[in-house]
Amino acid sequence: MTSKRTAWHNQKTSEGMIHAQAWDSEEVFKEQLSLNIKELKRERTNYPSHWLEFINIMDFITQPPSLDYNFLDVGCGCGAYIELCKNYNNVKYHGIDFSPSAITVAKKTWGSPLSFSVGDYKDLSNKSVKDIDILHLGAVLDVLPNGDEALRFILDLNIKHLILGRVFFTEGESKVYTVKAYAGKTFVRYQHNKYNFYEELHKRNLLCSQVGDTLYIKGKNVSKL
Repeated sequence: MTSKRTAWHNQKTSEGMIHAQAWDSEEVFKEQLSLNIKELKRERTNYPSHWLEFINIMDFITQPPSLDYNFLDVGCGCGAYIELCKNYNNVKYHGIDFSPSAITVAKKTWGSPLSFSVGDYKDLSNKSVKDIDILHLGAVLDVLPNGDEALRFILDLNIKHLILGRVFFTEGESKVYTVKAYAGKTFVRYQHNKYNFYEELHKRNLLCSQVGDTLYIKGKNVSKL
């Protein structure tokens, strides 16, 4: 790695409040859902780039098709990835989100209320995910005000197959900033110091492949990458 080692970024309480307030709104998830439904109506080749990256990795992981996979979507939002996972007959989907508003929208939309529940990534443990084969964070590391802390927590779960969507890097210190997005609200955006990010993988002897802005990390006991 060529980037300079920097200290982990210390988050401010105000940034955590911005994050919690922005994502605790049914209006936000309805707008997200409206966009996702429009995107799902496109030809598959015209899906958003992060969806295509996800499908590329899933196509690889889910071979051979004779095996079954339990899939956990952490930070599922309005739940659109349940539709992407329907392309795989051997994948059983479940989504969690810390926002009850997100889960309300997801349950109403996809006709599979048992496939969604309220939950935070911090609720997970090695015991609770022992039967999870694929854990997906579609944008969690991008939208949390403590992205580095969340990364370490997730890596320590040692999931068999870990998909991290929309991970953004900086050569400088990990940083958090804000943007206007859904429903005109202010949201947190996070960039990880590239050196520290890959150092965390190296310390755990984890291998990583990158497809666009999406990363695939395999657990220590999985033979293929």
